[in-house]
Amino acid sequence: MKKCPECGRENPDNAKYCSFCGHEFKEVICKICGHPNPPDEKFCRKCGNPLQEGPVVISKRYKLLKMIGFGGFGKTYLAEDLQLFGKKVVLKEFTGHAAKDRDFFKKEGMILAKLNHPLIPKIHGFFKDSEGRTYLVQDYAEGKNLRQILLEKHKLPEREVIIVVKSVLDILSYLEKLDPPLIHRDIKPENIILGENDRIFLVDFGAVKEYMPSSSEKEIVIYTTGYAAPEQKAGNTHITSDLYSLGVVAIELITGLPPKKFRNEETGKIDYSVLSDVTPEFKEFVMKLTAQKPPSRFKNADEALKFVEILEKMQTLREVAIDPIKGSIRDKEVKKIIQMGEKLGISKEFLKKIIDEEIKRRKHREYAKSSSSTSKASTLRTRLTKLSSLQVGTNIKLVGRLKAHPVAVQKAIFSPKGDYMITAGKDGIMKIFDTREWRRLIAIRGVPDDDLITDLHISPNSKFIGISTREGLLKFWQMGTWVLAKSIAAHTEEIEDFVFSRNSKLVISGGTDNLIFVWNIDTWKKVTSLREHTAWILSLDYSPHGDILVTGGMDSQVIVWDTKNWSILKKFKVHEGWVRFVKFSSSGKFLFSLGTDRFLNIWSFPDFGTRAKIKIEAKGDFTGMDICPDEEEVYITAGDHLYIYNIHTGEKSGEMDLQTKATGITFFPKRYYFITSDSEGFVKLWKKVIS
Repeated sequence: MKKCPECGRENPDNAKYCSFCGHEFKEVICKICGHPNPPDEKFCRKCGNPLQEGPVVISKRYKLLKMIGFGGFGKTYLAEDLQLFGKKVVLKEFTGHAAKDRDFFKKEGMILAKLNHPLIPKIHGFFKDSEGRTYLVQDYAEGKNLRQILLEKHKLPEREVIIVVKSVLDILSYLEKLDPPLIHRDIKPENIILGENDRIFLVDFGAVKEYMPSSSEKEIVIYTTGYAAPEQKAGNTHITSDLYSLGVVAIELITGLPPKKFRNEETGKIDYSVLSDVTPEFKEFVMKLTAQKPPSRFKNADEALKFVEILEKMQTLREVAIDPIKGSIRDKEVKKIIQMGEKLGISKEFLKKIIDEEIKRRKHREYAKSSSSTSKASTLRTRLTKLSSLQVGTNIKLVGRLKAHPVAVQKAIFSPKGDYMITAGKDGIMKIFDTREWRRLIAIRGVPDDDLITDLHISPNSKFIGISTREGLLKFWQMGTWVLAKSIAAHTEEIEDFVFSRNSKLVISGGTDNLIFVWNIDTWKKVTSLREHTAWILSLDYSPHGDILVTGGMDSQVIVWDTKNWSILKKFKVHEGWVRFVKFSSSGKFLFSLGTDRFLNIWSFPDFGTRAKIKIEAKGDFTGMDICPDEEEVYITAGDHLYIYNIHTGEKSGEMDLQTKATGITFFPKRYYFITSDSEGFVKLWKKVIS
C-alpha cells in the first residue's frame, strides 16, 4: 500500500490516482537502475539504492543505507546504529495493516529472540518511530548472498555446493531440535549468506513456523515461487519441507539454472536430467532431498547430514582411485575402488551402485564424443520405437548431427530461405551455420555469463537475428555483417518469447511480468503494450498471411489479436494448465495450442472452428512443437522423445527415442527435413521420407 501525500489515505501500490481525493501519483525513477518507484518510496525497490538526497535517519538513531528486502509484510534495510559508532544492523519495518499480519510480525521477533546459534543473526528488540511504524533490529550478517554469487560465477563446483548444503543442514538440524521444532519456510539463495571465513548464515525468518502437526490451527500459507515444497504450497508444511527447498537451491547452484528451468511449479516435480554433469552420488543425494512426497525424503536434517559425510568420503575416493582412471573402468579397478571405499567407511552396496552409474556416465561421454565427429553424410541411425500400425523407422532417418555448443542448446532455427541454421546455447553464444556445407560461419557472444538467451528468431525479411534474455533485453544483429544493431531494455523481468510481424516492421515480446510489448523496428520505440494476460506469457506467434497475433500463458488463456488496431478477436480458455506453445501452420489455415494439461487443440483459421482436441501421451515436459510443411502432422518433443500426431485424425503417427533430452524442434522451410536440439549441445538433422 502507498499513502497519498495529499489526503494521507492508503491506496494500492499500482494505483495511478488516489481513490479518495484523485491526486495523481507520480513515479520516482531510480537514477541507478532506472526502475520506477511509488512517489513516497525512499529507496529503490529493485536495486535498493536511495532515491532522495540526504540521509534517512529513524528515531534519531538508525541511519538507513540501503533497502535489502521488500515483501508483503514489510521492508528490510541495512542501517548504521549511530549510538554504537556506526555498527551495521538490519532494520525490518512492518508495513502490513491487518491485525493477523501484525501478530505474525511480532511472532517472528519472539521466535528469533529465543534462538541462539552462531549462524543465525540475533535480534536486539522492537521499537516504534514517531509516526507509529514498528521496527525489528537484528545483527547484520556481512557478506554476499548466494544470488549475488551466482550472478558473478554463474554456477558453483560440486565441492563448494556440498559445503554450502552441509552448513545449512547444520542450522536446520538446530531448528528441528527446538521445542517445538521450527521450519524456516523460505530457503532460497537470497537468504543464505556467505560471510567471512566462508561462514554460511541463514537469514530472513519472516516465514518461520513452529512445527506442531497435531495442532488444529489453520496454517498461513507463505512461500517463494520456485523453491517451496508441494505440501507447503498447499498449507500443510512438513518438517522436511526445508530439505526440499534446500535441494532446489543445490540444483540451482550446481547448474546455474533458475528453478523454472528444471522444476514444474504446479507439481513440484524436478527434471533431474539437468544434473548430467554431476557425480552419481550427488545426484542421488539431491533426488532424496527433493522427492515430491515427504516420506520419500530424508526424515530430518541429521539423516541428510549422514549422507553428506558419504559425499565427502566419496570426494576422497574419487581423487585417489576413480578420477585417475582414464576411459572405461575395468573389473580389477572396480575391485580396488570397492576395497578402498570400504576402508573409508562406505558400504559395498552403495559403492557398487555408484560405480555402475559411473560406468554408464563414461560410456555416455564416449558416445557423445564420437557423435560430435560424425559428418553431415553420416548413415548412423538412432534407436527408434516402432509402432504396430506404422513403422516409424522407415520414414524418418537421421541424416547427420553436429556438436553446436559445449552445454545445452537453448534453441535452433533456420533462416526463412533455409540457407542458414542459427543456434543459441546456454553458454550465451549464438552460432551461425551455412546449411549447404554445414560449416560454422561465425560465433557471437549474445549475453554475458550472468544472463541467459531465452528465445531466438530471424525476421521474415532476413534482415535481423534477434534474441530475448532472462534479464528482459531484446537484442538484434544485422544478418550478413553480424553487427549488433540494437539492444532494448524491453521488460523488467525475463522475456519468455518474442516474434516478428510478417512484414518485419514490428517485434512483439512477452514475459514473466505478465505484459506484452510491441516495438517498431524502424524507430526502435515502443508502439503499445497489451495487458490482457493475468500471468506469465509463455508463447507468441504471428500469422504468416495476416495481421494476426496469438499469445498463450500461464493463465491458461489463448488470445488472438488483430494487430491493425490491437483489439482482441478471440479468447479461448481450453486448457486446465499453462499454455506452453501456440503456433500457426505455415499456410495460416490452422492454429495450434499445446498445454501442460497434455492436450493439443487445433482450430481452423480464420473461422476458429474446432478441428481437434488431442490428448498427447508423452513422458516429460513439452520442450518444442512444429508442424510438418504438408500440414498433415504435428511434431512434439518432450523429455528424450519425439511424438508425432496426425492433425486430421488426431491419432499418434509415431514415437521416437532421441536418446538425449530434447530442447526443441524446427522444420526446414517448405521441405521434409527437421532438426532437434538437445541438452548435450547437439543438433540432429532428420528427414521424413515420403513414400
